[in-house]
Amino acid sequence: MNEKKRNFDQAAKTWDSNERRQGLADGVFCAIKDNVAIDKNMRALDFGCGTGLVSLKIQPLVREIVCADSSMGMLEVLQSKIRASDLDNISTLYLPEGELSVISGNYDLIFSSMTLHHINNLEELFLKFGELLAENGYLCLADLDSDDGLFHEDNSGVYHNGFDRSELISLLKKCGFKYLRDLTAVEIEKEIQSGIKRKFTIFLIICRK
Repeated sequence: MNEKKRNFDQAAKTWDSNERRQGLADGVFCAIKDNVAIDKNMRALDFGCGTGLVSLKIQPLVREIVCADSSMGMLEVLQSKIRASDLDNISTLYLPEGELSVISGNYDLIFSSMTLHHINNLEELFLKFGELLAENGYLCLADLDSDDGLFHEDNSGVYHNGFDRSELISLLKKCGFKYLRDLTAVEIEKEIQSGIKRKFTIFLIICRK
C-alpha cells in the first residue's frame, strides 16, 4: 500500500466533517448541474469519488452512477451511506492504483472532483475517459487552478500543484475531446500558515466526445 492511499484510508472516517470540503463539493455539484443537461436516462461515472460528496448529489438526477476510487476506506464510508439511504442506482468500484483497465462500460456523464492533481499520467487517463464516454457524452473535470503547492499541508502523492487551464484544455483536445469550456466553480479560503489565509479557486472544465 502506498503512502497516499494509506493516508486517504485513515482520513476517510472524518473526511465529511470538514466544512470547507462540504462547501467545495456543493460548488462543484452546482457548477455541473447548471452547465450540463443532466437527465434521468444518464449513466454516470464519478472518478475519484472519495466519500461521495459530489456523487450523492448527482445520484437522484441520473439513472445509474458508478463511483470509483483507489481508497477502500473512502469507499467503505460511501457504501455505508448507500446502505443507510437504501439507494439502488449507485455502486462502488475499487480502483487499484494505476489500474484503469478495471473500469468498463459506457457512460453519458463522467465527472471528477479534486482528483486530477493526484494522477501522474493525465494523457493516459483522458484517453481512457474517451473510451468510456458515450457519443455526445459529457466529461466534467474540477480541480485546482495553479496553487504553487500551498493548498495541501502534505504534498505526498500530489503530482501537480494545480493546473493551468489552457494547458489542460490543450491536452484534452489532443485526446479527442471537443466543445471545451471552463469556468470557476468555487472559491475557497484556507489557512496556509499560522494566521495566514489564502484564497484558492477550483475550475470546472466541461467537454464532450
